[in-house]
Amino acid sequence: MNRSAKVLVIFASVLATVAVCQAKDRWVRVRSKNFVLVGSASEKTIRNVAARLEQFRSAIRLMLTVNVVDSPTPTTVIIFKDDKAYEPFKPLYQGRTSNVAGYFQKGEDMNYITMSTSFSAANRYSIIYHEFGHQIIHAVSDSFPVWFNEGLAEYYSTFEVTNDGKKIWLGKADADHVRLLRSAPLLPLPLLVKAERNSRLYNETEHRGVFYAQSWAFVHYCMLGKDRQRRPQLIKFLQLAEEGSLDPDEQFKQAFGVDHKAMAKELEAYLQKSAFPAEVLQLRDRLEYEKEMTTESVSDSEVAFYLGDLLLHCNRQREAESHLRHALSFDPNNSSAHASLGMLRLRQNRPAEARQELEKAVSGEKVNPIAHYYYAYLLSRSDGSSQIALTHLKKSIQEMPAFAEAYNLLAFLNLVNNEEVDESIRMIRQGIKLAPGRKGFWLTLAQLQLRKGDYAEAKRTIDTLRKGRCDEGIREMADRVAMQIGQMERFGERERSRGAPETSSAGRADTVVKKEEVNVAKRPADPEPPAKKEEAEKPVEEEVPAAPPPPPPPPAGTRLKSTTVRARPTCSPAFADLRGLSQVSGTLVRIDPVGSEAVAFVVLVAGEEFQFLGPKAGTDVLFSCTTRLGPRVDYAKVPKGAAVVYFIRDDESPRFAGTAIAIEVAAP
Repeated sequence: MNRSAKVLVIFASVLATVAVCQAKDRWVRVRSKNFVLVGSASEKTIRNVAARLEQFRSAIRLMLTVNVVDSPTPTTVIIFKDDKAYEPFKPLYQGRTSNVAGYFQKGEDMNYITMSTSFSAANRYSIIYHEFGHQIIHAVSDSFPVWFNEGLAEYYSTFEVTNDGKKIWLGKADADHVRLLRSAPLLPLPLLVKAERNSRLYNETEHRGVFYAQSWAFVHYCMLGKDRQRRPQLIKFLQLAEEGSLDPDEQFKQAFGVDHKAMAKELEAYLQKSAFPAEVLQLRDRLEYEKEMTTESVSDSEVAFYLGDLLLHCNRQREAESHLRHALSFDPNNSSAHASLGMLRLRQNRPAEARQELEKAVSGEKVNPIAHYYYAYLLSRSDGSSQIALTHLKKSIQEMPAFAEAYNLLAFLNLVNNEEVDESIRMIRQGIKLAPGRKGFWLTLAQLQLRKGDYAEAKRTIDTLRKGRCDEGIREMADRVAMQIGQMERFGERERSRGAPETSSAGRADTVVKKEEVNVAKRPADPEPPAKKEEAEKPVEEEVPAAPPPPPPPPAGTRLKSTTVRARPTCSPAFADLRGLSQVSGTLVRIDPVGSEAVAFVVLVAGEEFQFLGPKAGTDVLFSCTTRLGPRVDYAKVPKGAAVVYFIRDDESPRFAGTAIAIEVAAP
């Protein structure tokens, strides 16, 4: 054996030894009624943390008027035995490890709370209260300002139960924060309230201490200071911020009645107090909370899965893949590892490999319920597999009835297939009940109401959605659906003025799209794939923005299917409805000018070309639900798969199969 080969063997042996040493740490899993905790910390430590979480959860349920502790997303708590073991799994900022005591990693399918035990018991429990506080906050909304999110989590972190379990304290002053803010200048208040998650103020160590302390102080003052007069104003500020219709400075002044400068003076004076108020709940009997737990050892394969799935949710794909492969090397039948690796392959745009992994995930004896959802999501992106997807979604709901995403995907697939609209509305309402902050769910509901022909309800739903803050993709889709609602209403008005049969606002007209015809359901596009460079992956301290996790269902434009029809009512009953709306799918061949005022969409259906009249650019026809096209469109860039929503005018030219209302196209 040559020298270089020997070196490789030795190097491989060293790596294997490191992996084995890491795996030899004894990991345990503790299950209480509401939490799953795993880790390399001692069993006693993990059980104590579980007990404190159950106690905190019960107390919050008593003190808050709404139930925000039952998350629609499962949560796993990972507790590392020390900071050295925790270091590789801490969040990154600009490629560097953030020096954090713990963090909450949200996800659509799984939340993670992580921490180490390199602290005293008191600090350890403060960390877990803070991180679980983030889960409570996200149950209400995931778009609260950063200062409020962190400030309220710090407010929760000093939770305490005294008097033999009969007295609950919430919002006790943090002495370390008070000392820091008394000794250091406060941050300018406009800078604090406008900070974003990717800002240096929030992420860099030199600023982070003051940012957290002042965020806590401002929340504490708004919640308890000035005889609680600021509390309703804080709620109003958050509502205005959610709506996003005002300039941030105007939001602040309208909500609090003062500008930033005046509020900063009040906050400075508040911090000089010798004593601070707290919320106290006195109970007649001891606080009851779930105490029953089970403990079991965690296999090497499961340990590698937990670490890999955590990294996947942090969008650290290369490291995640290494751990997931390691999990499968220990146990090739690990359903959870196959499911996570399948979702990783989807994010990498490797659908064939993703399907292989997810089929393995759902075919074993011990199937992780989340695997059914992942597999259904994958199938939702493929032609001809919707019924199999629905079967797996129903299994997911049966085994995880509180998992909101499954209800949303099931309702969306029925929307795409134009099936069970009423039942789908019931299902998506259940999803919204579980997760009212998920804006995409409201979008699905509006589209189902639109499909049913209940335009008034669809408009109310979409108006509610558009008033709040939401990401750009959701807002763009909401705007498109609002435009379509307007088009359908205008079409109905035109038909009524011509003496057409009346369409109920609470149900579809008898002549509307038939079940077997193609629909134009719309959903936000998949999230952009994560950046290829490792340095661009920037999870931030304390609460890492979710990686695309799993992404929402794809636009229905990618699921268009061929329908064999002919163009005139004398040729086929599929076009026999002269006054209602019809739909047909095929291949969009080209777009031809028709004079100076219109265009003809030429669609190839079952080997025949049919033309659908559309107005010029900038008028009523909705092309791909986003782009208005006219005679000057670049034909070479026209997408091919298309579904046309059309009607036939009484005076329709024999040249045209109908007049287009909307055209949904597949991605180019």
